[in-house]
Amino acid sequence: MSFNPRFHYTESIVRDFGLIEAARAVVDVLPLPPDRVLRMRQAARERSTRSSTRIEGNTLEEAEIGRVILAPEKALNVMQQEVRNYWRALATTELWRSGYEMRGFLSIEEYYTADLQAYYSSLQMGLPVDYYEGRHDPDHTRWLEYFFTIMAKAADGLREQAETLYAPQVRENPPWERLCRVQQQILTRLVMRGDQKKSDATVFTPGDVGDWFGVSANTARDWLEKWMGEGFVFPEKAGVQRIRNYVLAPGWAEILKSALNNAPVKTT
Repeated sequence: MSFNPRFHYTESIVRDFGLIEAARAVVDVLPLPPDRVLRMRQAARERSTRSSTRIEGNTLEEAEIGRVILAPEKALNVMQQEVRNYWRALATTELWRSGYEMRGFLSIEEYYTADLQAYYSSLQMGLPVDYYEGRHDPDHTRWLEYFFTIMAKAADGLREQAETLYAPQVRENPPWERLCRVQQQILTRLVMRGDQKKSDATVFTPGDVGDWFGVSANTARDWLEKWMGEGFVFPEKAGVQRIRNYVLAPGWAEILKSALNNAPVKTT
């Protein structure tokens, strides 16, 4: 005997169905790291199993449920057997068979257990107790509205989680990005000289600046004076009247030495 439930579409069902479809469109195609995919599937299995068995009064702890799912052949007691049997049934549910497994990440049972009173009330659909007074051919619209609302919440939450995992990590810009182009080139020149001469690459002269950039001695000194004010360079010897040599400020000198030693560069 076929089951032909009676229901009608409502505004909330159509709206929630749209949310579910939008979430599925994202989750099904979003590339995620393989290890994260496996973890998300396992987590969804454990949440679904834990929530569904607790609806029935199963009191297994979360860690024990996880062990039973991972090693079902070791399930021994009645509650463990219930978990094992539940998961084998869950794997063939109509939801999954219809293409809404969302890569195995979807878990809606936890939303039921978040408000069991609403769950049981929706199951009753406001029907009378007597079977022949309406329970034999009920209108399932009330249950479907509740179900679609729950599934939309679960699917949209899953979409947000997937998008967060997919979003590229925000990386802090390297410190030299704060420098002007000429200052960046100064660092590059000093790295090259340190590689070639193995000398103290942090020390240089106005003449070096003039040669590197093809500017006059006065222009080179003007640049160096400005850079001292910005904290990029300092005189090699403090207190002298005529500055002959300059050195990078300590922070930039550390970055330069790290580059010469192929060490990780601190970005803070």
